[in-house]
Amino acid sequence: MTESFEAYPEVVFADATYKLLDLRLPVYVLMTEDGNGQSEIAAIGLLVNEEEITLRWFFETFKKYNPISAKTRVYITDKDMKERNVIKQVFPNAALTICLFHTLRTFNREITCDKRNITPNERDTAKEIIQNIIYCKSELEYDKLYKHLKTVAPETVIEYYNKNWHGIRDEWVIGMTYMTGNFMNKTNNRLESFNGKLKSVISCFSTLEDFVEKLFIVLKCVRLERDKNAVKLVQKHPIQTTQTPELHNYYDLLTPYAFNF
Repeated sequence: MTESFEAYPEVVFADATYKLLDLRLPVYVLMTEDGNGQSEIAAIGLLVNEEEITLRWFFETFKKYNPISAKTRVYITDKDMKERNVIKQVFPNAALTICLFHTLRTFNREITCDKRNITPNERDTAKEIIQNIIYCKSELEYDKLYKHLKTVAPETVIEYYNKNWHGIRDEWVIGMTYMTGNFMNKTNNRLESFNGKLKSVISCFSTLEDFVEKLFIVLKCVRLERDKNAVKLVQKHPIQTTQTPELHNYYDLLTPYAFNF
């Protein structure tokens, strides 16, 4: 894990998964992306809880054993405030990006008729504008839609939006998050996929011994898949057909996966 992270420290995906251990410990996973678009596991923590002091211990321990973490440019997480506060404190030079899926889900959960005391029409109008805001490509486009939101959305929605989202728009508006250098990742889907693999192999509420044994089986399979794709990359190097001479300079330096972007 240390070697994988040392090779690809730029972007870190962070999230926890639950119900794998009979001790009810959250399983916290840190993941990176290699130059072939494959997922690399950088760390796994078994935490007693997700309180701020516990999370700080986890990230400080990770930092201690991985000095290269100073080169991490961005962490992609959900909107958990404790987690985000700890990451900001432990890695002050890294940007934070909120997963697109979690952003949409949070707005759906929080902007409701009951919670904001609004009508269904007001709810739907506000959510439609906010969804457009999420996909803004620039600050200018954001400002235009934000002004529109303030003119049509109920006061309770504006109050919630300003308190929780407006000040951190560079962490969740798609066009602004690309400036962090997140390798064009908008979501934590690759981490959710890994969590799904864990749950397909490890039974719910397993003993610690059973969990550890099967965890390493999953890790071995993930690494075999990664290595297979790396070998394929070397053995089946595609012929570059572009007619643009300038692009050849990039092609010589990048993997085909990266070059396609």
